[in-house]
Amino acid sequence: MEIYRVVDARETVGELIEADMSSNQKKLRGIMKLEFFETEIEEEIKFLRIRNSLTEFRSRKKHNRVCSKRNRVKKKFSN
Repeated sequence: MEIYRVVDARETVGELIEADMSSNQKKLRGIMKLEFFETEIEEEIKFLRIRNSLTEFRSRKKHNRVCSKRNRVKKKFSN
């Protein structure tokens, strides 16, 4: 004797839709996290570029100071 279980199709479809929605929400959360990290990384890159350009500016400024000092000393002793 075989026993069949009667299943309400609406419940099953509802469960499937709910499961699908929850997996989509997980995917969406993952995408949102990735987007957050992407913007965070972009901000970090901007900050590092600014810091790098400031460092270059300072080193150029220092280099120019040293060169001008050297040139003044050369000029002084060349006369």
